[in-house]
Amino acid sequence: MRNVSKRTFIREAHEIATELENTVQSNFEAFLGFLYDYPIVANKKGGVVLKETSTADEISAFLRSYLKQYFASKSKRIVLKDVGTVPDPAVDVVLEVFGRFSKADLAAMRENHRASMAAENKVGQLLEAYLAAKLEPKGWFWCNCNIVKGVDFFKPGTPAHLLQVKNRSNSENSSSQAIRKTLEDAGCPVKIEKWYRTESSTGETRWNDFEGNSRGSLLSEEGFHNFIRAYAIE
Repeated sequence: MRNVSKRTFIREAHEIATELENTVQSNFEAFLGFLYDYPIVANKKGGVVLKETSTADEISAFLRSYLKQYFASKSKRIVLKDVGTVPDPAVDVVLEVFGRFSKADLAAMRENHRASMAAENKVGQLLEAYLAAKLEPKGWFWCNCNIVKGVDFFKPGTPAHLLQVKNRSNSENSSSQAIRKTLEDAGCPVKIEKWYRTESSTGETRWNDFEGNSRGSLLSEEGFHNFIRAYAIE
């Protein structure tokens, strides 16, 4: 960015964080340095787009909005909520006539299915929270509140690491493809790496594929389950 130095950019982030009664840790500072170098990858925050030509006031407004959202998102508890959609009565009919299930069992099956759907919707959030708890002490940064599309974690280095996390194997979505092209067009040498927890067709886990996690030394399925249990009773 031409209108402020990187040092000023980082210093202002620290000052705003202090106003918000919070702090910018070294891993967060490294990520902000990456945003400074490649502002085109940052999503709009508070109606402000971070650009090479952003004025000092626009940069300040962006940082304030982003930091407020980031700290709020980090402190927000993950809770299990009921599925908001109304059940489709035709599903009961299909289960009855095709699945040969008793009418007496359909109500319980419906509620159990909805509870399972609600839980499944939370697994991805809990997975990111587990990874953050394990990875941030190792220097990674959790890119919370959708600051960069298709990127969930950042690790400083030469080059830096950008990581997209998925709970299950699936095809890459269009936003991920778009951010890859954006990075290329910006001349950024960093590639977005991908990792997913489970193979959807077999249920096999991929913890050993996570870089630096030799033989489950840091991350594991058992560790993830224990994290969920501990999180629920905090």
